[in-house]
Amino acid sequence: MRGLAARFTCSEDEVPIAIQRLQDEAQVSFRTLKTAQTEMVEIETARLWSQAERQPTPRLIRGAYPAWAEDQVKALVLSLKRYPGCFIGMAGGRSALVFAARSEDCQIDAGLLLRTALAQVTQGLEEAGFPADESELVMEANSPLSLDAEAGLAVLTLIENLEELDDINKVYHNLELTDELMSQMA
Repeated sequence: MRGLAARFTCSEDEVPIAIQRLQDEAQVSFRTLKTAQTEMVEIETARLWSQAERQPTPRLIRGAYPAWAEDQVKALVLSLKRYPGCFIGMAGGRSALVFAARSEDCQIDAGLLLRTALAQVTQGLEEAGFPADESELVMEANSPLSLDAEAGLAVLTLIENLEELDDINKVYHNLELTDELMSQMA
């Protein structure tokens, strides 16, 4: 406690008060940072939309934000999504996640658009100095479905049969592939 008091240049009795003051200052700084990040997202949204509204519909809006946190990039995508006729592809964060979204009124082939957007986002990353070792379109379910082994095997068999059809390119599902299910499939 004495060492801590010496670092705060206060008496031992005043250390809890000094710590509380630092915690209060940290909370204020955190709120100020969050406000600044929100304003930065709003400014970037306005900038990107002003460029996009000159494009024909659907408007493809893309960008790479490697220095931004993933939640900021996601907030930017969601903010742009409210504008009509937009398809948005953004990359950013430490793990270089790519976010894609479209406005609700944008009625187009989402698969084709996602593949095109992925190519353009990958190009944007390379132009920003972040070459991708690989890029892949992954459709990940928001709500995975767990089934018992028997029902899971039936669904996997159906998926395999669908994938064997010439007219089917890819089958997406939300079945949770547990170790037990995969071991029974082998």
